[in-house]
Amino acid sequence: MEGYAAWKAGPMIKLVLTDMDNTLIPWGQSKASPRAMEGIREMEEEGIRFAPASGRDFEELKTFFADDLSVLSSAITANGLVIRLDGKIIQKAEIEPSLLLRLDRALAPFVDEAALILYDRQAHAYARREDPGDIEIMKTAFPGGVSYVSEWPDIEFSKLGIAMETDAARRDEICDAVSPQIPELDFVKPLPNWVDVVPHGVNKATAIKVLADALHITMDEICAFGDSENDIEMLSCVGYPVVVANASPAAKAAARYFIPAASEDSVGTAFLQIAEAARIGVLPDFLQETR
Repeated sequence: MEGYAAWKAGPMIKLVLTDMDNTLIPWGQSKASPRAMEGIREMEEEGIRFAPASGRDFEELKTFFADDLSVLSSAITANGLVIRLDGKIIQKAEIEPSLLLRLDRALAPFVDEAALILYDRQAHAYARREDPGDIEIMKTAFPGGVSYVSEWPDIEFSKLGIAMETDAARRDEICDAVSPQIPELDFVKPLPNWVDVVPHGVNKATAIKVLADALHITMDEICAFGDSENDIEMLSCVGYPVVVANASPAAKAAARYFIPAASEDSVGTAFLQIAEAARIGVLPDFLQETR
């Protein structure tokens, strides 16, 4: 059959995961495309689970799906900090407030290049700065605004990040200087000017294993789409690791399958192909072995 593998090349897909920024949703777009939404629903009609696997907080994710919780019953958010299944949180890792303060002190020498960002439970951002200065991402990446505070608010926070006015090389230098001071934290680098901060050992892959166990499926039955360094662990642990053409070299090295760039709505198209292939019990053509 044209467009599909004519034989079962491996275990059938039971769970589909995707990164969000520049994977499912191209830069400059604020919502999942109608094609992607249709693909998600068609996959679920075929019994294939869907879950975003994102560095984003859940409240941020909701906006990408127009607050349609029917497609967000399962999700991995904040790079594995929180795992949802059937609308319930099944695992949540916490960052101790003391680590926030230590990280704040460790970043002090880089105050002109890096700003620590704290998210509250509604995904509102706080920065301990008087103003955004010259850090461009601080001006453009927070449509809900940033509250600039002199002291960190005494609140439960859902996520930590570091906004940077750097290139990737300088970002790595700053992280290399800071990370030995707080070994309890890992620094995830999805962008040259952004770092996600998570507890040591927490990542998308560890979260996927929890989700797979809860669903009673194997890692070989999971397909994941990504584009960046924070997707490498995820791509390395699933049976069907897929990257978009605009993926970083490191992400491409961790993948086995390749589709066009995010700007072509390629992940939405792949969702529809997965659903169509499942109806006749085969794998879509793009999931044939490529190397």
